Amino acid sequence: MPQLFDIDLLTRKVIISVMFPHTSPESDVKYYRWMWSLKKHWCEECGKPLQGYSAAYVSHILTKGAHTETRYDPLNSNILCMQHHNRWEFATLSEKQKMFIFWENKKRLKYY
Repeated sequence: MPQLFDIDLLTRKVIISVMFPHTSPESDVKYYRWMWSLKKHWCEECGKPLQGYSAAYVSHILTKGAHTETRYDPLNSNILCMQHHNRWEFATLSEKQKMFIFWENKKRLKYY
């Protein structure tokens, strides 16, 4: 995924602000659908195939509340099954470091 968005931060922010001009439930739905269309439909942590679309499969690396500027940035999302979405969201840093996606996510964060 990073190669698709390997552009400078300012340009990426402009593109995202045009696609998602306001934070709203409608923009959230549009974003989740967009992520589902861009990414493979299996859990990036365990490889489990995911049947059918669900916004719950789109997991933010940095939380939407604490990092509103990355809310609609594709580099800030993983596709995860519910088990691993919950694990990522509620795990301690040491628990996250044991996850397969941790090091790739850490590389993505260099873009911020």
